[in-house]
Amino acid sequence: MYVRNLAFKMKEKGVDQAIYALDDARDVRKDDKAAISFQEEYIELLKENNISWGFIGSKARSNPVKGIVSIKRIIEKERPDVIHSHVSGISAYLAFAKRRVPTVYTHHSTPVRHPALHKHFLRKRITRYIAISDAGKQALLDIGIPSPKIAKIHNGIPLEQFKSERRISEDVSTLLAVGRLQKPKNYPLMLRSFSKVVCRCKEKGIQPPVLKIVGEGELKGDLKNFCVELKIEDRVFFLGIRRDIPKLLSESDIFVMSSDWEGLSIALIEALASGIPIVATDVGGNGEIIEDGVSGFLTMKGDEDDFAEKVAKLIYDKELRCRFSKNASERSSLFSIENAAVAHIELYERLSK
Repeated sequence: MYVRNLAFKMKEKGVDQAIYALDDARDVRKDDKAAISFQEEYIELLKENNISWGFIGSKARSNPVKGIVSIKRIIEKERPDVIHSHVSGISAYLAFAKRRVPTVYTHHSTPVRHPALHKHFLRKRITRYIAISDAGKQALLDIGIPSPKIAKIHNGIPLEQFKSERRISEDVSTLLAVGRLQKPKNYPLMLRSFSKVVCRCKEKGIQPPVLKIVGEGELKGDLKNFCVELKIEDRVFFLGIRRDIPKLLSESDIFVMSSDWEGLSIALIEALASGIPIVATDVGGNGEIIEDGVSGFLTMKGDEDDFAEKVAKLIYDKELRCRFSKNASERSSLFSIENAAVAHIELYERLSK
């Protein structure tokens, strides 16, 4: 979604682009109706914005030669001034396929995948790295990427889609989490913490909130079973993939994120912009989005007691929720898609001279 929104904003500013994805969902996820529907919507929006598009081809994953040949054909067709990759493996193919075209690679996570590949090969061939957070930049520095080769550009969102006139309720009825149901998000910690929050609420005679989780992933079945084990299955709802995140945020009282690592989370930035009070683990770039104790709470990675304690504090304290909400909404201006687009355009212009 970030790449799409970034492309639309740069198009508004007169930058012509072509977007190529690695896989076609119709080939690699034939039975996943949600993924195919999302892709079809994505392509229609690209067409409406006069942005050309295509696929490198899923065979490139296992056959580097096919990947290099496919990318060479794309370069010959599009004749770009700058090539920008968001996947390190594709950056490796570009090293063999490009023809003296400046290459940019955005490092989206905190740990660096294929560190040896970057340290010994790609760092000499990628013109500029983009880190989306201080933690991401440090990860690149740690594997030997020279500082002058790294530009830091925060992720951004269309803020107006998420801003709302939030009214802080007396009671907290809904917690909301948004993210893939995969190991890095550490949903088991969230569920254990939520179980403790439910117990604390009952002890104080407070109606416990429900927890709504947006996202799909291979752990869905295991997480549902874990809810049964914790005896909270009646208070946890798995909503799957949703297209109405702004509405869900506006209808919820507290946003929670229990990840073991993040880059600069789009979901967390969206929550910040909506003004919802937030509890998130202090990993990756989360500390750049949330000012602990000012625009939300940050908790220690892996500390379910701390996580539960911070959620409980927000449930008990309406004034604190009001303060966090106001500060979060104001802070979100740092993460606009406008800022991200301008920074990218300035970088592209410097590299293409």
